[in-house]
Amino acid sequence: MSWPSPLAPDTHVSSYRVVGPIGSGRLFVVYEAVKDEAPRRVALETLPADLITDAARERFAFAADALRALDHPGIARIHDVGLDAVEGRDGPAEIAWLATEYVDGGLPLLEYAREKRLGSRGRLRLLLQACDAVEHAHRRGVLHGHLGPQRLIVDASGRLV
Repeated sequence: MSWPSPLAPDTHVSSYRVVGPIGSGRLFVVYEAVKDEAPRRVALETLPADLITDAARERFAFAADALRALDHPGIARIHDVGLDAVEGRDGPAEIAWLATEYVDGGLPLLEYAREKRLGSRGRLRLLLQACDAVEHAHRRGVLHGHLGPQRLIVDASGRLV
Protein backbone atom coordinates (compact mmCIF):
# COMPACT_ATOMS: atom_id res chain seq x y z
CA MET A 1 0.00 0.00 0.00
CA SER A 2 1.42 3.37 -0.92
CA TRP A 3 0.17 6.54 0.66
CA PRO A 4 0.50 9.73 -1.38
CA SER A 5 2.36 11.02 1.71
CA PRO A 6 1.18 12.23 5.04
CA LEU A 7 -1.12 15.17 4.43
CA ALA A 8 0.56 18.38 5.50
CA PRO A 9 -1.23 20.90 7.70
CA ASP A 10 -3.39 23.27 5.63
CA THR A 11 -3.80 20.71 2.82
CA HIS A 12 -7.37 20.80 1.54
CA VAL A 13 -9.43 17.67 1.03
CA SER A 14 -12.67 18.89 -0.52
CA SER A 15 -13.90 21.66 1.80
CA TYR A 16 -11.84 20.43 4.77
CA ARG A 17 -8.51 21.92 5.85
CA VAL A 18 -6.15 19.42 7.50
CA VAL A 19 -4.89 20.46 10.94
CA GLY A 20 -2.69 17.43 11.60
CA PRO A 21 -2.59 13.64 12.05
CA ILE A 22 -4.41 12.07 15.01
CA GLY A 23 -4.12 8.34 14.33
CA SER A 24 -3.83 5.49 11.88
CA GLY A 25 -4.99 1.97 11.42
CA ARG A 26 -4.62 -0.94 9.06
CA LEU A 27 -6.21 0.93 6.15
CA PHE A 28 -6.91 4.51 7.18
CA VAL A 29 -4.86 7.48 8.31
CA VAL A 30 -6.95 9.86 10.41
CA TYR A 31 -6.44 13.62 10.56
CA GLU A 32 -8.02 16.40 12.52
CA ALA A 33 -9.55 18.80 10.00
CA VAL A 34 -11.80 21.85 9.93
CA LYS A 35 -14.60 22.47 7.47
CA ASP A 36 -13.97 25.77 5.67
CA GLU A 37 -17.43 27.30 5.45
CA ALA A 38 -18.76 26.16 8.83
CA PRO A 39 -16.03 25.93 11.44
CA ARG A 40 -16.62 22.31 12.43
CA ARG A 41 -13.80 20.06 13.62
CA VAL A 42 -13.89 16.57 12.14
CA ALA A 43 -11.85 13.40 12.11
CA LEU A 44 -10.93 12.94 8.45
CA GLU A 45 -10.33 9.26 7.70
CA THR A 46 -8.37 8.82 4.47
CA LEU A 47 -7.92 5.71 2.32
CA PRO A 48 -4.86 5.56 0.01
CA ALA A 49 -5.02 5.69 -3.78
CA ASP A 50 -3.79 2.16 -4.48
CA LEU A 51 -6.72 0.68 -2.56
CA ILE A 52 -9.27 2.61 -4.62
CA THR A 53 -10.63 0.34 -7.34
CA ASP A 54 -14.09 0.54 -8.92
CA ALA A 55 -15.27 -2.19 -6.53
CA ALA A 56 -13.69 -0.35 -3.57
CA ARG A 57 -15.49 2.86 -4.59
CA GLU A 58 -18.81 1.01 -4.53
CA ARG A 59 -18.08 -0.64 -1.15
CA PHE A 60 -16.89 2.66 0.29
CA ALA A 61 -20.08 4.47 -0.83
CA PHE A 62 -22.28 1.63 0.45
CA ALA A 63 -20.50 1.58 3.82
CA ALA A 64 -20.73 5.37 4.16
CA ASP A 65 -24.49 5.27 3.48
CA ALA A 66 -24.97 2.46 6.00
CA LEU A 67 -22.95 4.30 8.66
CA ARG A 68 -24.85 7.55 8.06
CA ALA A 69 -28.05 5.72 9.01
CA LEU A 70 -26.72 4.89 12.48
CA ASP A 71 -27.76 7.20 15.30
CA HIS A 72 -26.24 6.12 18.60
CA PRO A 73 -24.19 8.03 21.19
CA GLY A 74 -21.50 5.32 21.05
CA ILE A 75 -21.01 5.64 17.28
CA ALA A 76 -19.29 8.67 15.74
CA ARG A 77 -21.53 10.42 13.22
CA ILE A 78 -20.50 10.72 9.59
CA HIS A 79 -20.77 14.27 8.29
CA ASP A 80 -19.46 13.87 4.76
CA VAL A 81 -17.77 11.43 2.39
CA GLY A 82 -15.84 11.88 -0.83
CA LEU A 83 -13.16 10.97 -3.31
CA ASP A 84 -10.60 13.67 -4.13
CA ALA A 85 -7.17 14.30 -5.59
CA VAL A 86 -4.60 15.61 -3.11
CA GLU A 87 -1.00 16.65 -3.57
CA GLY A 88 1.48 14.10 -2.26
CA ARG A 89 5.27 13.89 -2.40
CA ASP A 90 5.01 12.02 -5.73
CA GLY A 91 2.42 14.39 -7.20
CA PRO A 92 -1.37 14.26 -7.14
CA ALA A 93 -3.02 11.11 -5.80
CA GLU A 94 -6.62 10.11 -5.33
CA ILE A 95 -7.88 9.40 -1.82
CA ALA A 96 -11.23 8.33 -0.46
CA TRP A 97 -12.24 10.01 2.78
CA LEU A 98 -14.86 10.17 5.51
CA ALA A 99 -15.42 13.23 7.69
CA THR A 100 -16.69 11.97 11.04
CA GLU A 101 -17.50 13.44 14.41
CA TYR A 102 -14.33 14.68 16.12
CA VAL A 103 -13.95 13.40 19.68
CA ASP A 104 -12.33 16.18 21.68
CA GLY A 105 -9.80 14.74 24.12
CA GLY A 106 -10.58 11.26 22.80
CA LEU A 107 -8.33 8.32 23.49
CA PRO A 108 -8.47 4.71 22.31
CA LEU A 109 -10.26 2.49 24.83
CA LEU A 110 -7.25 0.72 26.36
CA GLU A 111 -5.17 3.90 26.49
CA TYR A 112 -8.04 5.70 28.24
CA ALA A 113 -8.46 2.84 30.75
CA ARG A 114 -4.71 2.86 31.54
CA GLU A 115 -4.45 6.63 31.78
CA LYS A 116 -7.49 6.88 34.08
CA ARG A 117 -6.37 3.79 36.02
CA LEU A 118 -9.79 2.23 35.64
CA GLY A 119 -10.53 -0.83 37.68
CA SER A 120 -12.76 -3.71 36.64
CA ARG A 121 -16.00 -1.75 37.10
CA GLY A 122 -14.83 1.18 34.99
CA ARG A 123 -13.54 -1.09 32.23
CA LEU A 124 -16.77 -3.11 32.30
CA ARG A 125 -18.81 0.10 32.01
CA LEU A 126 -16.91 0.97 28.81
CA LEU A 127 -17.29 -2.56 27.48
CA LEU A 128 -21.06 -2.38 28.04
CA GLN A 129 -21.18 0.93 26.14
CA ALA A 130 -19.29 -0.73 23.28
CA CYS A 131 -21.63 -3.73 23.29
CA ASP A 132 -24.66 -1.42 23.18
CA ALA A 133 -23.23 0.48 20.19
CA VAL A 134 -22.34 -2.74 18.33
CA GLU A 135 -25.82 -4.15 19.00
CA HIS A 136 -27.37 -0.94 17.60
CA ALA A 137 -25.34 -1.34 14.41
CA HIS A 138 -26.06 -5.07 14.11
CA ARG A 139 -29.81 -4.53 14.48
CA ARG A 140 -29.57 -2.21 11.47
CA GLY A 141 -27.59 -4.71 9.40
CA VAL A 142 -24.20 -3.04 9.83
CA LEU A 143 -21.23 -5.23 10.71
CA HIS A 144 -17.84 -3.64 11.44
CA GLY A 145 -15.07 -5.36 9.53
CA HIS A 146 -12.17 -4.33 11.75
CA LEU A 147 -13.49 -3.36 15.17
CA GLY A 148 -10.90 -3.37 17.93
CA PRO A 149 -9.86 -1.38 20.99
CA GLN A 150 -7.89 1.14 18.90
CA ARG A 151 -11.08 2.05 17.01
CA LEU A 152 -13.13 2.47 20.20
CA ILE A 153 -12.63 6.08 21.29
CA VAL A 154 -13.52 7.42 24.73
CA ASP A 155 -14.08 11.15 25.14
CA ALA A 156 -12.77 13.29 27.99
CA SER A 157 -15.99 12.71 30.00
CA GLY A 158 -15.58 8.92 29.86
CA ARG A 159 -18.20 8.30 27.18
CA LEU A 160 -17.51 5.86 24.36
CA VAL A 161 -17.99 7.56 20.98
